[in-house]
Amino acid sequence: MAENLHAGSSGWHMGGSGYQIATDIGAQIKGYASATSVEAGQSITLFASVSPAQPLTIDIYRLGWYGGSGGRLMVGMTWLPGVTQHACPINAVTGLRVCDWLPTIRFTIPTGWVSGLYLAVLTNAARFQNGVPFVVRADASTAPLLYVQPVATYQAYNTWPSHAGGRSLYAAAKVSFDRPYANDGVGNLLSFDQPFAAWLERAGYDVTYATSVDIDQQGAALLLRHRVMVVAGHDEYWTAGMRAAATTALEAGISLAFFAANNIYWQARLEPASDGRPNRVLVCYRSATLDPEPNLALKTVRWRDPPVNQPEQTLLGAQYTNMVAGHTPWVVSEAGNWVYAGTGLTNGQQIAGLVYGESDRTPLTPGTGSAPSVAVLSDSPFVTRYRDQRDRSQAVLYQAAGGGWVFDAGTFGWPGAVNPFGRPDLQVERMTRNLLDRMINAR
Repeated sequence: MAENLHAGSSGWHMGGSGYQIATDIGAQIKGYASATSVEAGQSITLFASVSPAQPLTIDIYRLGWYGGSGGRLMVGMTWLPGVTQHACPINAVTGLRVCDWLPTIRFTIPTGWVSGLYLAVLTNAARFQNGVPFVVRADASTAPLLYVQPVATYQAYNTWPSHAGGRSLYAAAKVSFDRPYANDGVGNLLSFDQPFAAWLERAGYDVTYATSVDIDQQGAALLLRHRVMVVAGHDEYWTAGMRAAATTALEAGISLAFFAANNIYWQARLEPASDGRPNRVLVCYRSATLDPEPNLALKTVRWRDPPVNQPEQTLLGAQYTNMVAGHTPWVVSEAGNWVYAGTGLTNGQQIAGLVYGESDRTPLTPGTGSAPSVAVLSDSPFVTRYRDQRDRSQAVLYQAAGGGWVFDAGTFGWPGAVNPFGRPDLQVERMTRNLLDRMINAR
């Protein structure tokens, strides 16, 4: 990827020598963006609060490989005036917390900026730092790979301010994108998405970027411009629009690669902010009874549950069952499958530690939707986090009628296994290449 020929910078690493990560309780510096993504040439507004009031800098980095630096400094905005913004009230009924802060800066993305994962690093004069992630899109791109940052799930798990009643969708029915992310401010960006995106770019894939909100907003038209939709982060919360887009794309021969687990678990909805800005509130009541939505098909329950009755396995080929205690080996099955070509792996062999976090597998019982016939590429027993219960993690693969492939890794361990900044597993890297290369050429 030509973008990665530019000189990189390590400045995107927050909390380095002489700096500290701002805390939610200290609120030394926190911020959020006006949009989860923006096309080059469009504007994005950044909102920051500093306590006590003091100047701040904003450095915007594009994250990628960059010869191992992991990011490139795109612009630095030095010594902007900083204020302590007012508190963000909570709606007593829904738990929705919305910030209505004064803008710190409105910035037009230069047309020359390449699509990617971007991080605005906020630093106050006292050298406390926090991050604000966003994606720069290239909507006209026809790159084979479309990488989707699962920001709906980022926001669903956002507990900011984590010390004082911050509410995720486990404690609220609605959450807002108009608020900072908890702790370092970046959600799951550095845990899943940045390592996998850096691997893609180091490996030379032609890739462009969008968010889960973009899939909902643009629908199948966005996916149909590419060959493969790639998700490597935790992508648990899907709207009806997202699922319809993915289903339509798959029927048209587009492949879907999920290098994680517990995807498409809860149906959610996106609503506008109170001032009419679209897609700024994520809704999930987790109960058909509590959800006031009159359309039964849009009730915010698990996809597999009534009245929605669309198990995630009908698209993914497998679905979430359990949480893994610690790390456990990936156990190979169906080693003759083309996914394992060149790895030297045989049935029963193991890849240490690849299964952790949450896990998927093929359904326990029939009758929960029309699940596709899948190749079970791994069958890995593990101990769950719940009273020493046991379960199995399975990675699955199938080819849809339209020619596109669907892969579900069934584990959170995949991005870490290919992380180019660590010690990537050569066999997992080869499997990843095999999958993507076959998917790119599926039609």
